[in-house]
Amino acid sequence: GSALAANNFVAVYGETPLTLDYSTTEVDTGAKWIDGSAIYKKTINFGTLPNTTEKDVAHNITNLSRVIRVEGYGYRSSDHITYPIPFTSEGGSTYNIGLTVNSTNIALSAGIDRSNITECYITLYYTKSS
Repeated sequence: GSALAANNFVAVYGETPLTLDYSTTEVDTGAKWIDGSAIYKKTINFGTLPNTTEKDVAHNITNLSRVIRVEGYGYRSSDHITYPIPFTSEGGSTYNIGLTVNSTNIALSAGIDRSNITECYITLYYTKSS
């Protein structure tokens, strides 16, 4: 659980552990960016992926300054396959699942029908402007 992960962090790094839990609300991770800015994270429920188009979902982060890390997954229940998001396929760019983030939205694009991936969560790590 989280307590074990936090204790392991302290044992290895000898410092206060970062926030390791995931949340759909904004969390200060306790980490700092290169310029000393606080790093926050938030997990967004993206829902079902698009069918050969782009889909935008609002992240609802105020004063977003710089996204420094993105991680996510998509899950296809029909065959229990999990995809890392963004996804680069050996089959070529048509099969990729692209991801971009701007000041208001997360945008996912699919070159083929990915609407059978009905569960998708994206976690953003970011700094904020004052």
